Amino acid sequence: MKYLDFKNKVKDFPVFSSSQLSAFGEKEAILRNQLSYWKKKGLVLEIKKGLYVLNEHDRKITPSRYLLANQIYA
Repeated sequence: MKYLDFKNKVKDFPVFSSSQLSAFGEKEAILRNQLSYWKKKGLVLEIKKGLYVLNEHDRKITPSRYLLANQIYA
């Protein structure tokens, strides 16, 4: 999956998890490898293991501190 396709699918979500990747129709292992690559390029930011946000320029919704805290500690 290309980054633009991925970005269009997750840009409406303030935070997404690696467990949600199977809904995209691609093999989960391939998407995990691509996530790792995009993370190294700075396109995706990892909040904690398995929890991600798009970089500041690509995301449509900026998550609030309260949402991030809820996702991290829940």
